[in-house]
Amino acid sequence: MNYYRQVTRFTEIKTEKWILQNLKWDIDFLFDCVKSILIHPIDTKSAKVKYDRSKSGVFHALNTTVEQMLKYDKLTPFLKERMLPLNTTPSDRAVLSCDHHAVLFTSFVRNLNIPIRTRTGFSKYLVKEALIPHWITEIYNEEAQDWQFVDPERRIKSVGKENFLLAGQAWQHFEKNENAYIPSYSGLKGKQGLKYAVISDLNCIFKNELLGYEWRLKSFNKKKPDIVRTSYEKLEHEQQQAIGQIAELLSTPDLHRRELWEFHKRYINEPGTIRPDF
Repeated sequence: MNYYRQVTRFTEIKTEKWILQNLKWDIDFLFDCVKSILIHPIDTKSAKVKYDRSKSGVFHALNTTVEQMLKYDKLTPFLKERMLPLNTTPSDRAVLSCDHHAVLFTSFVRNLNIPIRTRTGFSKYLVKEALIPHWITEIYNEEAQDWQFVDPERRIKSVGKENFLLAGQAWQHFEKNENAYIPSYSGLKGKQGLKYAVISDLNCIFKNELLGYEWRLKSFNKKKPDIVRTSYEKLEHEQQQAIGQIAELLSTPDLHRRELWEFHKRYINEPGTIRPDF
């Protein structure tokens, strides 16, 4: 589990190092810290927060690391106070989605030397009788020797595993139910969306959080892996098979980390990925 205790370029805090000395292992406290920095777009209406929705995608992509999130200009005066949670109002916070909440929370927990990873898939609890694309976190419980779902964006300490369909599980479910309606993922429909979810979760296992935004926006001029760039229907048969195999292995990633790493290395091979110890 030491692999998941180590910060990455996404979760490292370099500039505001005072935060590291003020963290404590208290989930409610860490939820408060996250929510004093970020607000989800869905909460902006009730909080009467105005923002430029037409540029939200670019803003998301420009804030793919915790270090970048903390440089949001409206947070500056509150960071100078060096107090956690920050003494912000909703209008002072960065309007960012569930994945950013998950990465920020992951950063705080990892910096407390506790094993944690982000995961992506579909929530069954956000909207009744609907599957909603969502990012949460998994914290390793040393005593139970098991991973437990925690949703920092909705402030849920324990998400039952029956309430969240991981990307790989979703792929397998819809493969068995070909006529079922497939919810979109990150704006992508059908198998293209499911494929993107599976690849995103594969990235999560190897701590490449939020790379999807950098891939999606043309303005970043970032070369996408062929398996990401090409629609599922146009992938080579071998690549299509690989998506299904990855989906199956992601159901129990710790038992299949070596095989998943080989898939990641072959089809993604993102620079800066930290190789796990086998």
